[in-house]
Amino acid sequence: MFKLRKIAAAFTALLLLCSCAESSPEPANRKPAASTAPAGSTESTVFGRNISYDAYTPAEDLSLPVPAEEISDTVQIEKRLYFLADGGVYCLDTETGESKQLFDVSDAVIAAHGGFLYSYSAEASRICEYDPSGSLISELSLTLDGIDSVEKLYVTDSCFIFRCRITGSALIETHLIIYSRETCERLLDKKAPTAGIELYPYKGDELLSLTPDMTFSALHLGIYDAGTGKNRVISDLSMGHSAAVAYSPKTDTAIVYGVPGSVPLGDEVQKDAPCRIDEYSLSDTDSILLDRRYLDVSYRTKFFINIYENAVFAVSTADSGVHVYDYLNQPKSITVIGPEVEQDVIYSFEKETGILVRSAHTEYDKLILKLMAGDGDFDLFNNSTAFHNYVDADTFVDLKTVESLESRISQNAAAKMIVSYDGKYFGVPAKIDNLCTEENYPENGSSFSYSLVISEDIYLAENVDVAEKRYDDPDGDTLYKLFKYLNDNPTGNRKKMPFGDEVTLLDASVYMINPQSENRENAVRFLEYLFDVYNGDIKGVIPESDVYPTLESTENCYAEWRCRPLEIIMPIFEARNKILSQKGGMSGSELKKLAREAAAEVAMRIGE
Repeated sequence: MFKLRKIAAAFTALLLLCSCAESSPEPANRKPAASTAPAGSTESTVFGRNISYDAYTPAEDLSLPVPAEEISDTVQIEKRLYFLADGGVYCLDTETGESKQLFDVSDAVIAAHGGFLYSYSAEASRICEYDPSGSLISELSLTLDGIDSVEKLYVTDSCFIFRCRITGSALIETHLIIYSRETCERLLDKKAPTAGIELYPYKGDELLSLTPDMTFSALHLGIYDAGTGKNRVISDLSMGHSAAVAYSPKTDTAIVYGVPGSVPLGDEVQKDAPCRIDEYSLSDTDSILLDRRYLDVSYRTKFFINIYENAVFAVSTADSGVHVYDYLNQPKSITVIGPEVEQDVIYSFEKETGILVRSAHTEYDKLILKLMAGDGDFDLFNNSTAFHNYVDADTFVDLKTVESLESRISQNAAAKMIVSYDGKYFGVPAKIDNLCTEENYPENGSSFSYSLVISEDIYLAENVDVAEKRYDDPDGDTLYKLFKYLNDNPTGNRKKMPFGDEVTLLDASVYMINPQSENRENAVRFLEYLFDVYNGDIKGVIPESDVYPTLESTENCYAEWRCRPLEIIMPIFEARNKILSQKGGMSGSELKKLAREAAAEVAMRIGE
């Protein structure tokens, strides 16, 4: 396959499987905290689960009981947040906003489980259990021998787990030491799967885990089993080396607060690093951005996150506040499914409009099913090349019906060519590329020489149009000319190209509006801004090289999505690769047979 080509997902069979489904309910309004009745139902965006939350309204402008930089850990028991800082444990009631110090501790770590608070002091060799108000319930003597320090305490249904530092043969190692809560028997002393592992409450004797990759530049979400001491990675996160996790039992999701991995961090403060809160399903591969915060962060920034019912509480040592994300009182936003547009465009739009651009990720087969079912829990969706699957299914808003977008698209020939279909405009493109250039494919005597690549593209541009379900070479006569050229010139030959070299194929990511969007006005504002940035009307957001190209003429210019749909033209690519891999070449009769068979398969796939 050609390098730099974007692989299209195949949805044709899935379209036949789609059936109607109930549309998403309207988000429920918050009710007074005094009520004990359920607050109603709201839908966990993208994951599509109807969740009933107990009525709960966090206090406004929650303040930390201690300076953020002094906090070393946080845990939560229902509406109370607990902070370990500077030799003491402090409590913040998130419903009333009141805070106080509960008790003094020295050289301690804390944990919460089953509605109780725990602390362990290595100095005192003692685990203490407290009720939510901070009253001591019980004490247990426990001495950890052969360790340098205790970094963390975790409590599960059956176990106490200590993350310790131990001097090994050469380096200081991180160990996870596990004791039975019932017998105080030491069950396991095992070197941690990775030195940077962090564990967070989950369920039973399992904990959610964050582990860094080998370069400590990205994080993996996993599940750590205290019974076996094994860690299982379940998802790669788009977070960097600094983050925190909370488990949401209502939605069976992991809420992750941190800095995206794409943001470089070092000892120096990074201005406006976009800290964000992501939600990851633990039962599939879906994820969504819940919120974004613009903070000054450094390599040493710590993140803490907790959740109770509908409210997510985020704290970092980079600022002094408690940020609350509320499922039942969501910020002004739009949700985009698919590859994200450049982050600088998103950040610039958010700062100008105050509208959060949520990025969601789901498999494309699920996306087409959601569109066909009329789901309204997302507003925009994006794909790189397989636009025909959406335009055929009519699962987009015709932007010719939106005056502000129709006038913009009509004035730009390149954008208009990309998004035109059946007299409609199906979306707004981001950066528009001409991939088949000598810069990308130099004439260097390889199987990807420009003369080979452009010859194939010319054939496809002149014979395939998936939008019109047109294939002009069902007998393979013209395809045979291409195959003979490839066979006779496996490393390219400019002088013997079979079709000339006058063709331009334009490709782009295109953002389309979900017809069932519940935030249509905000979605339109985002597409207006997106167009203005890439059209060069808003300066300084993207490089000048990414601005839409200027076309003096559209003659011999084609939209790549129409003539290179991978699932349709795959037989041509497979035959091409067979020819170029055949030592000594193929005979004319073999080439004609191969061309007839490939053309017949393409004609069948395109519907001829």
